[in-house]
Amino acid sequence: KMVNIYDKNQVEFVIDEQLPILPLRGMVVFPKSLVNLDVGRTKSIESLNRGMNTNKKIFMVTQRDTMVEDPLLEDLYEIGVIGEIKQIMKLPTGIVRILVEAKSRGRLKKLYPVDSHFEGTIQEIKNVENIDTLEIKALTRLMLHDFNDYVNINLNFSNEVINKVKNIEDANVAIDLISTNLLLKYTEKQKILEMNDLKEKLENIINILSVEKNLIAL
Repeated sequence: KMVNIYDKNQVEFVIDEQLPILPLRGMVVFPKSLVNLDVGRTKSIESLNRGMNTNKKIFMVTQRDTMVEDPLLEDLYEIGVIGEIKQIMKLPTGIVRILVEAKSRGRLKKLYPVDSHFEGTIQEIKNVENIDTLEIKALTRLMLHDFNDYVNINLNFSNEVINKVKNIEDANVAIDLISTNLLLKYTEKQKILEMNDLKEKLENIINILSVEKNLIAL
């Protein structure tokens, strides 16, 4: 059962904001992560320039189809992440390398018909804090335990990631960090990003970790 995006017990909305947009191909960004990206699309580079020259904000959202060169509203997922551009470097090849700190989820409400860059109306989504029932605490502990098991049999994880997850107390932040580091298809990661119900998200991650552990063990 999908929880309606307007469930006030799980999420709250911030006032709409006009932001430049960076469409992502084949990857999903989660809140509270640092993202290194190489950007080559001319309109995307102009979006980054707009972001840098105003409030350093950019809305990162995944394309439904990686092959679309000039995405329209229907080519982009509705839920993405608002980020702060920390660093931007132009390479001799014409590609732009950026470092972005992903802050919070956002909802793409409107895409403006601009030729030079991508821009739209974004509604920030904030998780409601302190959903600390016994069930949530138990599921969070189980998820962290399962993730610890998973990293012990998967050599692709750095000690930094393992230690970060261990020291996180907020279930939503732990989910975002674990999801960032899971080797899933972008369509699967997008489903996690779009979830609002904390219990549902925890159960989903626990299920994914169980499947991934079994695949590695084969």
